[in-house]
Amino acid sequence: QHGEFLELSNARGGPLLRKLLLTPPIGAIADHHGGYHEALSGLIADFCVEQIWVSSLIGHALEVLRAGVPIVWIAHDYFPFWPALHRDFGAPSARWDAEERAVDVAAMRTGPFAEADPQWWAAIAATTRAELLRCAARIVAPSRATLNNLVRVAPELSRLQHSCIAHGSAGWPELAGVGQPLLPDPDIASGKLRLLVLGRINGAKGLNLLQQLMPALSPY
Repeated sequence: QHGEFLELSNARGGPLLRKLLLTPPIGAIADHHGGYHEALSGLIADFCVEQIWVSSLIGHALEVLRAGVPIVWIAHDYFPFWPALHRDFGAPSARWDAEERAVDVAAMRTGPFAEADPQWWAAIAATTRAELLRCAARIVAPSRATLNNLVRVAPELSRLQHSCIAHGSAGWPELAGVGQPLLPDPDIASGKLRLLVLGRINGAKGLNLLQQLMPALSPY
């Protein structure tokens, strides 16, 4: 389950610098956890940590936002502001209210989190928002769309300093003629379109779109 160990590794690779058992395990997320607080405080002191970048709080405790060092929040997902990890966060009709939260929590019965009380999720989301505001965290998002979705789910975060650092493709190259379709290059191998998917692909990462495109892609 989530939050069984707290590990510190070197970004350059090599063996773990430290691995600490968390008792009891945290689960999805915790407001307070004595073991986590002690372990994190030790890491900060022993390795002279001056800043913490948070890419996801799954399996962590909110002590990380109370550590007393500057926090950079990487908008990797919308957890724990919303309990469902995979849904259309850009849907114009989404209300992000208690009723919708209850519906999404009910649909998570077979999901990755054991916590099934919508009020619990609402409370942990409110505490997380308050802690991010208190520590004046800086938000970094990979796209303007991600940032817009984030402040829809957690409007208070719009008051924090934020920036976008794009990743991935810089866009398609210019086509030879305006309006021409993007076709496979016949001079490359068989001329068939090749599709490379890095990592998992699911409903939140384009699976539904890919399924819709398959009939048009199959001739290639």
